Amino acid sequence: MKDFLFLVWVKPEDLGQETPEMRQKGVLAIKNYMEMLHQSGQLVSADPVDHTGKIVAAGQVDEGPNLPAGQMVGGYFLLKANSMDKAIELAKANPLTKQHKIEIREIIPLQ
Repeated sequence: MKDFLFLVWVKPEDLGQETPEMRQKGVLAIKNYMEMLHQSGQLVSADPVDHTGKIVAAGQVDEGPNLPAGQMVGGYFLLKANSMDKAIELAKANPLTKQHKIEIREIIPLQ
């Protein structure tokens, strides 16, 4: 199987807009999704990420991230799938796609 990185793109203005009941329901849906991936052996890791960061280039350190206005990476999933088509199926099944976007990148192993 190949490794795929799912970047979860969120709109900052959408964060914190949920009621406690909606948040609890969403957390349960993500836990169920992750359990399904774990049981199938496809989940490598997954976590939310902080909205702040640093950018290092040519020895210089800048504030980051520099992302398109109104968007930020809110988390990631590292999964195993046989193909990009299978990875797309897994992304479509992710409950986060109801509110957010998931960018899929195939990991290319160094030879």
